[in-house]
Amino acid sequence: MASTESRCPEGSHVHRLMTRARVPLVRPVFEGREREYLARCIDEGWVASGGHFVREFEGTFGALHDRSSAVSTASGTAALHVALTEAGVGPGDEVIVPTLTFIASANPVCYLGAAPVFVDVDPVTYTADPARVAEAISPATRAIVVVHLYGHPVDMDPILALAGDRGIMVIEDATEALGSRYRGRLCGTLGDLGCFSFNGSKVMTAGGGGMVLVSDSERLEHVRHLTLQARQRGREYVHDEIGFNYALSNLQAAVGLAQLEQLPELLRRRREVASRYASAFAELEGAVFSPEADWASSNFWLQSVLLDPADRDTVLDALDAAGVESRPFFFPLHRLPPYRGERQPDLPVADDLHARGVSLPSSADLTARDQQYIVDLLRAAILT
Repeated sequence: MASTESRCPEGSHVHRLMTRARVPLVRPVFEGREREYLARCIDEGWVASGGHFVREFEGTFGALHDRSSAVSTASGTAALHVALTEAGVGPGDEVIVPTLTFIASANPVCYLGAAPVFVDVDPVTYTADPARVAEAISPATRAIVVVHLYGHPVDMDPILALAGDRGIMVIEDATEALGSRYRGRLCGTLGDLGCFSFNGSKVMTAGGGGMVLVSDSERLEHVRHLTLQARQRGREYVHDEIGFNYALSNLQAAVGLAQLEQLPELLRRRREVASRYASAFAELEGAVFSPEADWASSNFWLQSVLLDPADRDTVLDALDAAGVESRPFFFPLHRLPPYRGERQPDLPVADDLHARGVSLPSSADLTARDQQYIVDLLRAAILT
């Protein structure tokens, strides 16, 4: 008699359960010069901040975005913190933040003693609704943080017009949107400052770290100054203001540069993954795939479906049991313990999206066979 293993084709549901192989939500793809660049760091003995890979990474990243350079940081959160600092946010100020986002979009506001003001999102793009942003502006509003959620751009023009008329700074949280475009323009170049993240789950990774884009050269150099503990040049340790230990290491920059060289291919492959999902879910009633507005080009960082709320946890449980990693949408920030106050706002669109949204495996190297496996599991969970 043939063994059970020999009767279960590789990639089949039974085979996956037997071998306990898992399909991760996102995994990094290393197909470039990462090993070579890391070896050069070690051979040269420069692994910490200030190495030549940091300068090359910043310059190449800036050039990609039609900027003279950029400032690397220790994380995407650090990028947002220093950007808000540069925007002059402080005690007594308010900063408008969409409620449907990762908590790091709001926490740096509190680091500076300011108050986040949460607004609802658009039901199609999942990003800040310009009409709700307009309603939230007050005399205390110092800045607006817009989040290109899951890689889909915010409808920026109405928000930029609102901010420009009132002298309010706009900070783009583009940590999930590297390579995404709004009306042909790259995300991160639209507001006053743009912030990016390179942690292990992003479209490209440096094993951590972030980046800040600023169009004004003087402001750019001040951001750099802040990330280096605000130390003045010279032999003495003279610091002229309160800065931060936010420098990126040469090791991380080496990986980041190698990944950046592959960015066009990584983006192309993610759009292929999205196209396969879109085709599959177009035929499945009860599952609405990630949208893309006609004025937007998403990098499809996390690709998702909206389900009936009664099906969401059933699908999450079924995928997990079958070895497929998935996650619900971000929990609306205004309902989290650190931000839940007595005057909790009513933000129904974000609540509805959270109740229905499931993010699916979205790696650039996700195979068509694994995608079909995921779709089949989801279909079975919905129809059961």
